[in-house]
Amino acid sequence: MTTRTDVSLEAVIKAVDGKRHGNHWMGRCPCHEDDTRSLSISRGKKQSVIVTCHAGCDTQDINAELTKRGAPIFNGANGGGRRHSNVVEKYDYHDEAGNVVSRAVRLAPKGFYQQSPDGNGGWRNSMKGARVVAYNVPEVLEAIAQGRPVFAVEGEKDADNLARLSIVATCNAGGAGKWKDEHSQFLKDADVIILPDNDEPGRKHAQSVARLSHGIASRIRILELPGLKEKGDISNWIADGGTADQLWALVDEAPEWTPLAAAPPPAADRKTVRRVHWKVEPWHEPVDTAELLNSLEAVFLRYIVLPAHATKVLALWILHAWTIDAVDISPYLIIVSPTKQCGKTTLLILIYWLTPRSVLASNISGPAAYRFIEDEMPTLIVDEADSFVKEDDNMRGILNSGHTKPAAFVIRCEGEGSKQQPREFSTWCPKVLASIGALADTLMDRSFRIRMRRKTRGEKVQRRPLRDKPELAELRQKVRRWADDNMAALETAEPNMPDELFNRLGDNWEPLLAIAELAGDDWWKAAHRAALALTSKSDEGDRKVELLSDIRNIFEKDRAEWLGSEVLVGKLVDLPETPWAEWTRTGKALSSRGVASMLKEFDIKSKHERDGRKYYRKDFEEAWDSYLPSFPLSGGN
Repeated sequence: MTTRTDVSLEAVIKAVDGKRHGNHWMGRCPCHEDDTRSLSISRGKKQSVIVTCHAGCDTQDINAELTKRGAPIFNGANGGGRRHSNVVEKYDYHDEAGNVVSRAVRLAPKGFYQQSPDGNGGWRNSMKGARVVAYNVPEVLEAIAQGRPVFAVEGEKDADNLARLSIVATCNAGGAGKWKDEHSQFLKDADVIILPDNDEPGRKHAQSVARLSHGIASRIRILELPGLKEKGDISNWIADGGTADQLWALVDEAPEWTPLAAAPPPAADRKTVRRVHWKVEPWHEPVDTAELLNSLEAVFLRYIVLPAHATKVLALWILHAWTIDAVDISPYLIIVSPTKQCGKTTLLILIYWLTPRSVLASNISGPAAYRFIEDEMPTLIVDEADSFVKEDDNMRGILNSGHTKPAAFVIRCEGEGSKQQPREFSTWCPKVLASIGALADTLMDRSFRIRMRRKTRGEKVQRRPLRDKPELAELRQKVRRWADDNMAALETAEPNMPDELFNRLGDNWEPLLAIAELAGDDWWKAAHRAALALTSKSDEGDRKVELLSDIRNIFEKDRAEWLGSEVLVGKLVDLPETPWAEWTRTGKALSSRGVASMLKEFDIKSKHERDGRKYYRKDFEEAWDSYLPSFPLSGGN
């Protein structure tokens, strides 16, 4: 595992996104999909660099990948590390049809890593894009169909040893603590006997398998084998003389597992259970974009009353959340209610079940936000934002930064005293904020706003889905498959942008219109109409632009080259569905002085003439061209 002496430690750290941990660094191994930073990097003798993948990847493979990134850790035969001669067993994982979809590679003296087919008849040391399946799936399904029990063990070796006793067994790749909801799906209607290893991780693993399989399997029992030494397993039990008849006799005595009989899960397990919907297996076949958007729309309409066009925006934004890394701009969703009981929470829960790695919180601090985003890359959904975001300048700055990918970072110092070091934290992730009333102008400017209202007595919807439902889980799988298949197309997309959408307005809509184009002409037109309709209703922060728009409408309607100041103000106040008639806090109308103050920001002034002050069309034209699209922005059209 030693390396060349002239390698740059900094180059290696940069290549693997390394983060300091005490006297070494932890980075993302380039040989497998690494969400947890399993690659340790440290400086050896004579300034050499030492790397170790704790997931078991071969160091020569790591060097090959680092060489591609311009940071080799040794030259060819001069390098060391764990070689393929250390591979002692390879365990193939098959799908329902018997096709090999992945492989677990066992190393000596102890270690594993996973591989998946590279599409060219070979293997790659990564599970990215590979389907997650349990071990021995064809045998498991056959046993269930024949009414025979299925054993769940901790490793492939244990399952193979049971197979020699004519007993069907399964497991997950990676050992204890890695059982996922996807594995449990293969145990539908099964009589399951779980055999834990004789240690604390083994017992926790058994409880996790039982919890995740509860309601899927027809029966679950946990059998702790008698006489096992510490850390012993079923393979040790068989090696010590255990027989199939003895095992079946123990099974007959094993009590049935129920959630009430199990001890409460520790905090870490509770978090795992709470985030089961983070683990999404792609749908088994390609998914049509238009059909997927229609299905998402139907879900929103089933559970909640929404304003016109909002379902189009929500469906498109859900797909955007799954493909955020394909674009450079990520507009937020801001859910605004005028008061309580307008369906805001129901909408947030639907978004929670449909977006990737979603977390729903009712409060979060600035430091917690950027650290959580850096560590988890979630879909961050925050309710009650009006209770703390409005008054927190630091929080607003952090949220504002996450709109544009190149600028989606904050820099903070870590450590104490003289050991403090600056560190970058990412703020790039899909974000949803919900509030009663509007938020800060800068946030509203970066968002799509969904304005909620209470449903009338005659409007009927289904009760909100507080728990995950099969239809929502299926939609997640379809969206995941769609995202995998369309990510590359979205990375290079240049959608047809209407002239009315420009500047930040165009930035916000571009990723959604790119998705709409993939769905065909009908969806693109629907998205265009939604953009115009939703943009036509300004928020408090856009009042100056709204004033410009309403003045332009008045000049166009009157075909006037000039208007007296008092006449213009009177026409503004008379416009329906605008704020000018009750502009002040005491409910008084907008005055001539108020208009002058707002127009001053655009360098527009009235001219004093003998018959009074007048505003001339020519003085507005530059501001209209700069700030307004070619359609009216205000509700006073």
